[in-house]
Amino acid sequence: MDEAHWDLEDIFGKLKDEGLQSAASADERLIFLWNLYQGIQTKLHTTRNELEELRQQQAEEMKEVESYVAHIRSLTEEREALTTDFEKENIQLRAELAEMHNQQESQLKEVEEMLDQEGLNDIANSSPSEQVAYLLVERATLLEKLDMLENQMDSHLESLSSINRQEELEQIHKTLEEELYQQRETMKRTKETLSKAQLFPVKNPWKKLFGIHKNADKLSADRSTFEEEVAKEKKKKEGLERDLEEASHRLQMAHDEIRKLTEELLIKKKEITELEHILQKKQQENYGLREEQKMVKENDLLELQKAKQHNSRLDKEILALRSRIKLLDSERKKSSEESEISKSESAEKSQHNQEKTPQDNTFLHKRYQLEIEEKECQNKALLHKLQKLQSKYDETVERNEELESILGETQNQTKEQISYLECEVEGLQRTIMNLEAQLTKLREKSDATGKDQVMEHHIKKGVDLQQSSSLTNECKWLKEKQTSMSAMLLEKEQICHQLEEKIESLENEMYAMSIALAESKKKSEILQKKINEGMGENQKLWEENIHLRQDVNTTRQELQTKREENARIKQEILNMQEKVPRPQICADGAEEIVPNLLAGDTLIQQQHEEIRQLRQDLHRAQHLCSSAEKELRYERDKNLDIKKQHFCLEQANTM
Repeated sequence: MDEAHWDLEDIFGKLKDEGLQSAASADERLIFLWNLYQGIQTKLHTTRNELEELRQQQAEEMKEVESYVAHIRSLTEEREALTTDFEKENIQLRAELAEMHNQQESQLKEVEEMLDQEGLNDIANSSPSEQVAYLLVERATLLEKLDMLENQMDSHLESLSSINRQEELEQIHKTLEEELYQQRETMKRTKETLSKAQLFPVKNPWKKLFGIHKNADKLSADRSTFEEEVAKEKKKKEGLERDLEEASHRLQMAHDEIRKLTEELLIKKKEITELEHILQKKQQENYGLREEQKMVKENDLLELQKAKQHNSRLDKEILALRSRIKLLDSERKKSSEESEISKSESAEKSQHNQEKTPQDNTFLHKRYQLEIEEKECQNKALLHKLQKLQSKYDETVERNEELESILGETQNQTKEQISYLECEVEGLQRTIMNLEAQLTKLREKSDATGKDQVMEHHIKKGVDLQQSSSLTNECKWLKEKQTSMSAMLLEKEQICHQLEEKIESLENEMYAMSIALAESKKKSEILQKKINEGMGENQKLWEENIHLRQDVNTTRQELQTKREENARIKQEILNMQEKVPRPQICADGAEEIVPNLLAGDTLIQQQHEEIRQLRQDLHRAQHLCSSAEKELRYERDKNLDIKKQHFCLEQANTM
């Protein structure tokens, strides 16, 4: 009784705090309690509405998150497509570089073979600049040798001419002396023989003429030998001139080859510059993509933080609402207890005061109490239904997952078994066909045997009969096995049919569950709005990327114009070189050509150094591309982790 008294005092104190007067009657107290109950009910209704609104907001946010995740997936796919395009372009560029290297190597091999054919093995393995320098030195030495030979030929011809003249004069002097001596002798003889005969003086002039003819013959023979020597020297001179012409022709060929090599080097240099420009553009594009990825990452992190903050805020609000509901339930219980206490007090007072309307007050108390109990029962039933639905949903999800896994396993097993059985059936059919062929062969053999070999025929027939019986037994066994296999296949097909029916039933259940989940999907619309905002930002980034690509195209056009200008300049240089006269075979012309060729050698060396630098830059660019690929993989892994976090958040929100 004391405890009840204290409880009544506490109730009256709380009612006074709420605004109830101490001198109020039982009816006023009941009305006050009824008003309190209605206010609490309205508060409950408002809190439920707020909870539903919060759930809808959460569902909309989840939808936004899902759409945002889909957008991120599309962006990652676009990035992957871009990376694949870049990789393909890099592969093409590498192939072009390899082709260029192969061309250079083939050209160097051709030059080496030409040098080997000419007997210049020492220069074959040296650089082109050293080869050109060696050829220039050889040209200068050949020109000097030619000058020396010409001087020697002139001096030799002069000496030969002077010696021949002296010899001719001596021979003429000798012949004249001999003629004078002969004339004197003839004169003496004529004087001695004038007296003897008159015909002798006639013979002396004939002798004189005969001696003159002999001298003339000697002179003609000497002249013919001199002419032969001169012809030999002319032939030698012609051979030397031919050698000089061949050497000049070879030098001209070497100059042409050097020009070709320089032109090819310039072309390759231009190609390498183009490749460098392309690599720079790709590096810029990769840098832009990295910046875009960083921006997307930052936006993703910000949106994730916002979503986490929003979820934490919703959790806090839900906890506050739950605590508020608990407080309201406790207050309701207290109010019900107070109403019971007030009923008991009012009953006591009515008994003491003996009022006229005790039955009305008890009726009102009972009615209010019944309504309160009905509301409480309804709330409990709703909570119980919610719990049951959640448990059923979880069970169905687990069952669906298990059944899907079982279905996949059974389908794989059935497919494997069907394929295995089909292979066995085919093998059995082949064996049956082979056995039938063997039977036919045996029958043909048995029919073809002659009448003379009767015993052998009977023996073979017995063996054939045994073989045919064994073969027929094997055929029967194989047919039985085939029938058993077909029965097994039918059983498997029935099992598959049953599993398909189960799947259909599960799909129906899933459809029902999807209808239930459709309400939860409505909550993701708010997140869709946020994702649309993110899409707008991504659209801006895409437009910026388009502008950058347009700038790249303009730069490519400028490079094309520069290439055309370089080609035009090359043609002008070639025309100027063709207009320049060929170098004369003299020392002054050689001295004028040598510095020009040395300047060409320096240019070739500079081009080689530039090519080496370009190769180093290409290696650096390849290293940068590999590092960019690693970063892209790292970012993909991060995106996968973010997707997993989103999925976990979705599951938590659905629970």
